[in-house]
Amino acid sequence: MNGFVCAHMHRFYLPNFDRPVLEGDEARHAKVLRLRPHEKIAVFDGNGKEAIASIKKHEPDRLLLELGEELNHPVESPLKITLVQAVGKGEKFELVVQKAVELGVSCLVPLESKYTEVQQVDKRRSRWERIIVEATKQCGRRVFMKIGATVKFDKLASYTVPVIFFVERGGKLLQTVLRDIATNEIVLVVGPEGGWSRQELELATAWGFNLVTLGPRTLRTETAGVVAVALVQALIGDIA
Repeated sequence: MNGFVCAHMHRFYLPNFDRPVLEGDEARHAKVLRLRPHEKIAVFDGNGKEAIASIKKHEPDRLLLELGEELNHPVESPLKITLVQAVGKGEKFELVVQKAVELGVSCLVPLESKYTEVQQVDKRRSRWERIIVEATKQCGRRVFMKIGATVKFDKLASYTVPVIFFVERGGKLLQTVLRDIATNEIVLVVGPEGGWSRQELELATAWGFNLVTLGPRTLRTETAGVVAVALVQALIGDIA
């Protein structure tokens, strides 16, 4: 198998490789798929481990597994991206969570800015975490993307790695800014539907952030976040 998962092989989240048992949602998922004893699956722990496993036995609420070959082909991005994204309404931010996982983002930080519509963020966090698990299973990553605590705008000043701050008008070209960045750690900041306030733009400039535009058309916040990460990955990451 050469350390790769076959395209048709199902993947499952197994938090503890020392206890190879699928339970809860993962067991229910396997049951829906009607997986049979001795069938091969892939399992990962969310911290970097992945292996091929075979199903030993079905029990009413769980599946017993036997672990086999460990997989070590590279799947995580060498570029450590933190996406600081203004919190959007319901499904809009959920889309950002899902696509950020697929694109290889290391950490997603919800941002509260002047024009952000914050709606019960803490209650939504469990939903975001479920989306991370499902997206990780689908895209082949082995390490869960982190979701940071919601931050207010003034906390952005504490970042010590290069910050690219996306603006609708007047920013530099992304490829020009990236040429001067000599690190594999980067922070991308995307604003809310209502845009940045004048004070926020002034602070971003004063803090030395790289103000960048994504082109002449106005993008929705969830589109801007996905496009920003994809472009950075294409220019200096691992998307060809």
